[in-house]
Amino acid sequence: MLQYCSTGLASDAYVVYWVRQGKIYGITNYSRSVAIGPCVFAFKQLTWSDAPESLRRPNGSNKPERSGVASGTGFFINPQGAILTNAHVVDGCKSIMVRSVGAAVVQVADVATDLAVLRVSGTTARPYARFDRAKVTRLGEEVVVFGYPLSGALASSGNLTTGNVSALAGIGNDVGRYQISAPVQQGNSGGPLLDRSGNVLGVVVSKLNTLSAAAATGDIPQNVNFAIKGAFTKTFLDVNNVAYMEADSGTAQSIADVAAMAQRFTVFIECKLDG
Repeated sequence: MLQYCSTGLASDAYVVYWVRQGKIYGITNYSRSVAIGPCVFAFKQLTWSDAPESLRRPNGSNKPERSGVASGTGFFINPQGAILTNAHVVDGCKSIMVRSVGAAVVQVADVATDLAVLRVSGTTARPYARFDRAKVTRLGEEVVVFGYPLSGALASSGNLTTGNVSALAGIGNDVGRYQISAPVQQGNSGGPLLDRSGNVLGVVVSKLNTLSAAAATGDIPQNVNFAIKGAFTKTFLDVNNVAYMEADSGTAQSIADVAAMAQRFTVFIECKLDG
């Protein structure tokens, strides 16, 4: 909801980020001339249908276009073979395949949190990730991202990047997100955000659309990426009765050792959107 208010300036300006299922599709600037004087409020409720036509399906439906084959990342979180990923990774899938593992089905998915759990049979022997038990993530903390971005273009064995926690909230002070500087690309969604102990701090979810941001601000942002916080992720799992493992933070490992750990429990997810 936008709130317009006279502030004593010639005009107020507002920036709206159009987001669906963790992906930022564009940015729109709104402005409204106001008279100098007492603060007067006017409200406008925005929905996805208010987004520019170029950001929506040509047929005007409320979901962005998805067809063919899509891919993303996920990771095992318990010995029973549960795989955690983003809801938008598996949205609209007619079938789901986990590379080197087999077919998967959605056990639970929630668009509001953009999280989903997949089930694959016969995976009890797979290594699985552990969430950090209690540590408070600090601004500037080193983080590691592992995933399978840009399928068909980059290495099929996975891709690792490093960075820092840039902010303890996401767009619009979203307290359920971290902003991170570790580079991510399309296909990283659903992958683990790890600390230097190899424990999960969160789930990679989106990156800032640099073209839209540049059009709105006149500047090209770099390495503005986001992850769902581990605490919010664990709440989602608790509510849906999905078991997960935790561990205390230990001695910091080398990046190579963290990469070796992540490679064992992180998986490539392929989603067939057509029948």
